[in-house]
Amino acid sequence: MIQFRFSTFFLLLSFAFLAACTQQENSEEATADYDFYFDFEEEANRLGRQNQEVTKLIVDGSAEDSIVVEPDWENELALFIDADINKLRLKDSYRREETNESSRKTISLEAIDAELEVTQVAHYFREDRLEKVQIKVQKSDFLRSSSYELSYFPDSLYLIKAKIEAPYLLEKNLEIEARFNN
Repeated sequence: MIQFRFSTFFLLLSFAFLAACTQQENSEEATADYDFYFDFEEEANRLGRQNQEVTKLIVDGSAEDSIVVEPDWENELALFIDADINKLRLKDSYRREETNESSRKTISLEAIDAELEVTQVAHYFREDRLEKVQIKVQKSDFLRSSSYELSYFPDSLYLIKAKIEAPYLLEKNLEIEARFNN
């Protein structure tokens, strides 16, 4: 009887522990409430449901390649999705600036801490309609450093400009432009 109570107690304690861990995980992913951040995961799902095709132009140094594809949007927008700064733990890590000029509005976040990979996120609006999202990312480790400039124009195109530098190797520049086939 004591063993039954102990195992029941242990089982209940395990469930409580799991519930607490799940709740903590969810609070970590809670939004920082920037109230404007474009959700690229949601956009990838939407574009996937629409079977949106793109014409891609890839420029790698001097070579150019153009292809038409129906992409896996989660893969296609992976750099954008990874650059999500709308997390509670990052709330005080960015300085927010807002400019308004007649029908145009810009909201930008700039990293306060130089250690953050996402250094800038800017949203450009025209007449309260999102026109462009621009993201700058800097990554560095002991093997290489890379910088990315990501631009997304909803339902129109996206651009990726990458620069990768590694000791003892040539600098690599890559540009990808993907235009939506409407």
